[in-house]
Amino acid sequence: MKLIKLNKYAVIFLTMILWSTLPQADMPAWYPDGFEIIGQVDSINTRRIVIGDIPLFISPTFKVSSIQKKKDYLSSVKKGSYVGVNTLKIKNKEYADHIWLFPSDQLEFMTLPGNE
Repeated sequence: MKLIKLNKYAVIFLTMILWSTLPQADMPAWYPDGFEIIGQVDSINTRRIVIGDIPLFISPTFKVSSIQKKKDYLSSVKKGSYVGVNTLKIKNKEYADHIWLFPSDQLEFMTLPGNE
């Protein structure tokens, strides 16, 4: 398996394109039409989350949504989960403000060329 390293802006651009291939009809109404970041959770604790090598702080207004629940819990987000994230900046630090969990049957769009 060959891994490719992309900078943050390339990841955001690619995830916006890849997000458009996800079947929107299958997603709940509370899921947005797009995300700033889509990726796999590398690590998470109550203060920080790393998604595809992008470190983010957890915002004071942090929210989690899943297919089953509009308001879910941080404990639902696990290492290895695939997520969509919207962020905000506070004093030059980037924060995860809302995370949406993807169900495992919707992940075929996450494979990037060269990562098969």
